[in-house]
Amino acid sequence: MNSFSPIIVAPITYTAAVSGAGSNSLVKLILVVAAYILPFILIPFMIKSLSGAFGNLAGMVNDKGKGLLDRNSKWRGNKRQEKMHDAKAGNRFKGGRPDGIKSKINSAAWYGTNAKEAGLNPKYMKRRMASYAGTSHFEHAMELADKTPGGRAFFANDDVTIGGLEGRGDRSATRNALASLTDENGAQKYHGAELDNLTEQALSMRRTMGSEAYEIAALAKLPATGTAWQGKDGSKWHERVAEMTKGNPALRGSLVAEAKKGWRASQRYELSEASFGEHMEAISMTSTHSSEEVSDYLADRAYAGGGPAAVIGIRNGKAATVMAEAIKRDVTKAISTGDADTIGAALGNLASIEDQIGSAKNVVKEVISPEVLRMQVRNKDGETKGVMTVVDEDGWRGNAGFRSTHREYSTAEQLEASRNRPPGEVGAGLPTTIDPTIR
Repeated sequence: MNSFSPIIVAPITYTAAVSGAGSNSLVKLILVVAAYILPFILIPFMIKSLSGAFGNLAGMVNDKGKGLLDRNSKWRGNKRQEKMHDAKAGNRFKGGRPDGIKSKINSAAWYGTNAKEAGLNPKYMKRRMASYAGTSHFEHAMELADKTPGGRAFFANDDVTIGGLEGRGDRSATRNALASLTDENGAQKYHGAELDNLTEQALSMRRTMGSEAYEIAALAKLPATGTAWQGKDGSKWHERVAEMTKGNPALRGSLVAEAKKGWRASQRYELSEASFGEHMEAISMTSTHSSEEVSDYLADRAYAGGGPAAVIGIRNGKAATVMAEAIKRDVTKAISTGDADTIGAALGNLASIEDQIGSAKNVVKEVISPEVLRMQVRNKDGETKGVMTVVDEDGWRGNAGFRSTHREYSTAEQLEASRNRPPGEVGAGLPTTIDPTIR
């Protein structure tokens, strides 16, 4: 008996039982037999019609891009790679505070996953690891800032970014940092529901990115806003960098390079025109000098590096005030030396600013004109003189220092027209009542 015998026996037995029931029994018999046999006849057709579905199912099992099981496996693989990537960047565990347990675990994981970068020479291991740490942490933070949903828009808002930075992951501190922000009239900017919403935004972004990555990205991107830490508060950027980088020169260098680009793009020339090395020095100075001293140092170096163009191009009044003070210090210091060429160079810069003041923004004109072009300085004998009464282009034209810094008018007509304007008027030439020997 073959394997189909039990199936065939059943209808035969049933037929014997109804064989005496006449024609109706015969029809029933045919129907019963058909019911048993027809499925077997249809099996090949069913297989053929379902071959596409079976093929797809088989593909789902074998194709790594298809199927629930393999898709889940692929997702797990991606998550493992992502976690390893975060661990190698020192950001495996998000959230927490910079000095918390998660930060310590992240640091240990970073050293463990990047040990090969130290090399085999014990003499250079520590230095190499520090350099690699600064670079890798910076690149990871910038990548997260750009790829995290909403990250680009978030970091374009200096208020909420500073709130998240100063709050250090603490809800109350973040809210207080945002509540302390004021508008140009000194009134509190944010209240009630708006304040609560910004607080949540700051905390959420910090949790998503991780504390260290958030702080690096914030310090790198705030300069480009143009409105973060204005005036003498600009040195707060250097204070936060000193604190956050913990002395790592590679990370500091990456932040300074990015910040200089941001300050220049936002026309914060009172900061951008100081050199890379001078910004690194300013960061170190924050541990031994006051914020005002650091700010003055940077403004002095920016004026020395950028000259009159850096003054004329400034975008806001607070920055202009900082630079105006730098100009006054520069002229006063030059006069105190008693050296004609040194004085001439300082006054040549001043004359160039006066020549170009008409191209400046109104907020800059309002500061520079009264604060600088009419300032009072003391000469080496203690005499107080207004610079505008002691500088004359004709009187100083022969001075090498003056010629080295003064931007000449392009035509004699422009020069004459400028001279004929009343003193103090924007674009007026320097007065002709001269004392060319400030001695």
